[in-house]
Amino acid sequence: MIPADLVRDARRLLDIIKERDFVRIIGHYDADGISAASVLSLAIKQLDIPFQTRILTNLSNDDAKIHVEGAGSCVLLADLGSSTLDALDAMTKHPVVTIDHHAPPSGTATTHVLQINAHHYKLDGATEVSASMLALAVAIAWDERNWGLIRPALLGAIGDKQLVVPPIGLNKYLIDEAKKKGLIEERTELFLDPGPMDESFTYAIDPHFPGIKDGAGASAFLEKVGIAPRTRYSDLNRADRRKLTSLTMLDMASAGSEPEAIRTAVRRRFVYKPDGAYADHLSRLIDSCGRSGMGGTGVALACGGAHALQEAESISMQFKRKVHEGTLFLKSNGIEERRNLHHFKWGDPAVTGILAEITTLYLGRHGKPVFGSAAVDGRIKISSRTTRALVARGVNLSEVCKRAADACSGLGGGHNIASGATIPEPALDRFLEGADRVIGEQLAARKA
Repeated sequence: MIPADLVRDARRLLDIIKERDFVRIIGHYDADGISAASVLSLAIKQLDIPFQTRILTNLSNDDAKIHVEGAGSCVLLADLGSSTLDALDAMTKHPVVTIDHHAPPSGTATTHVLQINAHHYKLDGATEVSASMLALAVAIAWDERNWGLIRPALLGAIGDKQLVVPPIGLNKYLIDEAKKKGLIEERTELFLDPGPMDESFTYAIDPHFPGIKDGAGASAFLEKVGIAPRTRYSDLNRADRRKLTSLTMLDMASAGSEPEAIRTAVRRRFVYKPDGAYADHLSRLIDSCGRSGMGGTGVALACGGAHALQEAESISMQFKRKVHEGTLFLKSNGIEERRNLHHFKWGDPAVTGILAEITTLYLGRHGKPVFGSAAVDGRIKISSRTTRALVARGVNLSEVCKRAADACSGLGGGHNIASGATIPEPALDRFLEGADRVIGEQLAARKA
């Protein structure tokens, strides 16, 4: 069930929107933020209220002044806002609403901002609901006909890796109901893009195949299995799929991939009815669009614009090539090891989070959290990742990034398993020293 207090807040938001003649929606630039913004866009469109949707890479206090305070009308922040609540709460010219699953700073209360936050409904924002699925729950509370918005909503939960394991919490309820309504079906398969398999293996991100460095390596691997390189996974018979899966997992294990990653190389995949599109493929496309500065194309695709598919495929391939370049660098000893963490520098902040995840899960660095940094306009963007095993031992990257960034006059936060920060460029070493210290404290506290 959708929590009663969430339904109450959603209807309060509906009353606010109906009193306005224009709404601005601002979403985060990753798959979850784009999906959440798309769900809200489609739901508000059905209310016949004019709106504008914008995608941002982050929401600093300066960004908030431009895009929120300067909006001139009601602003809905999707997958954003929880780290800048104090600044937002001072912007009282028009309503401001956050629809988010990131935990707000402890003890933060707002008098002006309406927070529709997963943690306020006793939901774990890292595992039980993404921002996009939270937006779907809001839309359903407005109108039961909005169940069809499961299509864009699923993309965010997949993009935030919440469905790698069996769905729980509000995610589970929404997915189970959508299956009962015949909107989606579930399959268990090797997690590959639908294109020719030599390309799928070469540029694979999640799962990543560390033993395959280029197209020639992918072709040789497939031919060893007895599969023509340009074959598509959907064309394989059951026996070939089993053989390919077994050898793929063996290759990952021999390269030192994290057991958690190997187990989830074969996972549930959601297929939309009636067109048979794979939700995970669309999720990767919109994530690539957002991280490539083409958030509008991602929103168009998430909202069902068939015209956007070809452009999104092209953007995605360019993005995957950037990630591939980064992984080759990391495999050639581009990683620094400290007492309690690993760190690397990369020039493109759009891919540092993905590179940190690949390093954590697939390149044998899963014994310590991984931090990637990129310099942009005098600031450093930090992305960090860890494993569920380290979270179970007490690591909380949201706390790590917040405390280390606070000490550097920066901003930080996120989830326990994945988090980020923005700090002044000269403060990188100080941030890493602080992060290393906090991780050590967290591990020691759990042992005590």
